Amino acid sequence: MREIAGACRAAGVSAAFAEAAAATFGRWEAHKDDQAVTAGELIAELGRGTPSGTSPGRKGLPSR
Repeated sequence: MREIAGACRAAGVSAAFAEAAAATFGRWEAHKDDQAVTAGELIAELGRGTPSGTSPGRKGLPSR
């Protein structure tokens, strides 16, 4: 999604949707490939501060 956002900016089009999607998916990185996670847990994760598996200084982006 970050690549799509960059392409949108380069084309002079708003990248807001792609940036928002990237931020959302980044918050769910800790649950990637987790077959047991529920939709409720994913929604609750969006409402928390810094999700598990992320670095506080990276604003919701997965840890390196």
